[in-house]
Amino acid sequence: LGSIAMQQDRAADAVEWLQAALAIQRSDADAMYLLGTAYVATGRLDDAITELRAAVTFVPFGWGEPYTALAEAYTQQGKVELAAWATAMADLNAGEVDAAESQLKSLTGGEVAADAAAGLGLVYETRGDYPSAIDWYTKALAADPQNNTARFGLGRVGPVPTAGPSSMPSAEPSGSAG
Repeated sequence: LGSIAMQQDRAADAVEWLQAALAIQRSDADAMYLLGTAYVATGRLDDAITELRAAVTFVPFGWGEPYTALAEAYTQQGKVELAAWATAMADLNAGEVDAAESQLKSLTGGEVAADAAAGLGLVYETRGDYPSAIDWYTKALAADPQNNTARFGLGRVGPVPTAGPSSMPSAEPSGSAG
């Protein structure tokens, strides 16, 4: 119903329906995205950013629309670096990896350093360059230990914690060939 309300340019009605949907299933990234866009349409930019950032936490890659909506919300708030980060992430999701990498690298020293570093982790993860991805995710976590994109990314590509020798499977056959 929230999606239909948005299609009918009834963003305020959509907010109510989408809030109800999220009350049922808080992890519904589609509902978070739609609620974020409804909030943008109604001028509730802080609420929009909260929902859109939650959506990209659940689906950080392969879905650029939430980043595009984030860029719009940040632009309306006059937050240039955050808008540039969100635009770079939308570019990454659109397959414009080199452009995204260049933009994200230019943001690693500013207020969005952690998000830019996490984005670079995704850049290198998508290229299959896991050592570089690990490096960037680690930098993101050094700047912001709560950065979920980096935490989840490192969980996907990071080194497996080493266990003691007793928990390692043996390369030797378990039985004797007598």
